[in-house]
Amino acid sequence: MTYRIWLIVVPTVWFFVLSPVLGAEIGTESDFDIDENTRSLAGQRVGRAGFGFLKIGQGARPVGMGEAFVAVSDDINAAFWNPAGLTEVERLDYLFTYSEWIASSVVMSGATAMRTRYGVVGLSFISHQPPATEETTILEPQGTGEMMNIGDIAVGFLYAKQLTNKLSFGVHFRWIQESLHLENLQTVDMSVGTHFDTGFKSARIAMSFQNFGKDLTPVDRAFPMPAVFNFAGAMEAYGNRGDPVWLTIASNFNFPIDYEERLVVGCELWLMNTLALRGGYKFNTDVEGYTLGVGMKWGRDNGRHIAVDFAYSQFDLFDAPLRFSVNGSF
Repeated sequence: MTYRIWLIVVPTVWFFVLSPVLGAEIGTESDFDIDENTRSLAGQRVGRAGFGFLKIGQGARPVGMGEAFVAVSDDINAAFWNPAGLTEVERLDYLFTYSEWIASSVVMSGATAMRTRYGVVGLSFISHQPPATEETTILEPQGTGEMMNIGDIAVGFLYAKQLTNKLSFGVHFRWIQESLHLENLQTVDMSVGTHFDTGFKSARIAMSFQNFGKDLTPVDRAFPMPAVFNFAGAMEAYGNRGDPVWLTIASNFNFPIDYEERLVVGCELWLMNTLALRGGYKFNTDVEGYTLGVGMKWGRDNGRHIAVDFAYSQFDLFDAPLRFSVNGSF
């Protein structure tokens, strides 16, 4: 089968598989009791999904590009955006990210992947830890003296395979736990992705379906996983990857289960394959806007490298989250 046939088959399969799934999950306004004050938000399906920490962008490099990374996905950061991009991994690669998130919470994540004769395999984790909070009740509004156990963790397995010289496929399975003091919710989810080199200059397109899993009912109402379908594109607007100077532009169309469709755009300028300057913007969001990022990379002739990245995200109602990442290869 030629890559031209793959170009037709893959998007078609994605469409017919995901359309009924997303349609069933989203539901309609009549499924819920909605007053007039919340009707506008209900139209956007806000607050429908659980495990919200899975929606936090991981990796300072992708975040610095406005999270327009699904079609870029050319290093270990692909673990959290499009597992198909892990086929770019040639050695044993690693990533660690520390994020100062909103409400004084901390998010840490990491991934590692290596190439084998059967494809690229890897592991990932995400940890979200809110600050220590004392339990309060109606009778003891000042606190009971007992500290609440709250936090989230996700641990995953990754596999990516290059199907042809143009098309790659990847999958990400995860075990997830959310601690809500006296309740521990556990589930599993799956993310899948494809990455396709169109052959037109450096243009590539990609699709990913993230956070797909069954609904959960912690008390008396079920909620879905924060599933999102992404259709993305990227290409070099100036130069080529590896040149002394090159500029990558990228965009994602995001279709989340709990909000209206979004467009995110981003760019990345590399100088001497050492210094990277990044920027991006998110359209149709409530509080987020532009992002900025910078990175430094040091490499050797044998392919080993280490990179340090920093990203800033503009928020309207909260302190701006800051992210710091270290990645490299052995």
